[in-house]
Amino acid sequence: MGRGPGKWQRIIKRRLEVEAGFLLANCLEESLDREPTRAEYSAMYRAATLLAKTGGCTVERVWGTGIAGQRAALVWVCRPGAEIEGVARTVYEKRLGMRPPPFPR
Repeated sequence: MGRGPGKWQRIIKRRLEVEAGFLLANCLEESLDREPTRAEYSAMYRAATLLAKTGGCTVERVWGTGIAGQRAALVWVCRPGAEIEGVARTVYEKRLGMRPPPFPR
């Protein structure tokens, strides 16, 4: 049985107190002050999805461009009920050529 939010969930919650939403990879890199490992990214993603299941945040995937210019799914974390920034909607429409799903408002 858990004893409350873990390290990564606490980092996400603190960031959500300051910002309405952010890219998960950016939050992880800034909290570590270095390039995260795959295991650290997986742990942060797992923490975000578990936090979302309990209503602590909303997790969405938005399409963007990766470092090498390839199409990549980026993980966007925002406050529950917050609207995902208009940039995410624009990227979604341009990349996939379709209207985005209804984002939380």
